[in-house]
Amino acid sequence: MKKYMLFLSLFSLSLFLVCCSQEIDEKGKVLARINDYNLMPLDELEESIKKNKHLPGLPSAKNVEANGIMVGEMTQTLTQKVEELTLYIIELNKKVEKLEKENQSLKDK
Repeated sequence: MKKYMLFLSLFSLSLFLVCCSQEIDEKGKVLARINDYNLMPLDELEESIKKNKHLPGLPSAKNVEANGIMVGEMTQTLTQKVEELTLYIIELNKKVEKLEKENQSLKDK
């Protein structure tokens, strides 16, 4: 129990330090960074996960167990993964909306 509490305390402290050390900027600059992503096609992502048993860009469980993690780097990587997931959701939502419109137009005929 104490190990977990210490870990959470260190994690919270590192998040605080990362947040405080980053310059707070306009929303536009965040969006500009998001637009820089080259998303892997979902079928390739699926194959990578099946093959490696973890998301691309993240260390394997064995690697983490053997070498640990740098909290600041992991926080940055996880933030990137959240941004990528958000972009995948937006892309999928656009496809769903397109299909809904096509479906509606077929119903209207």
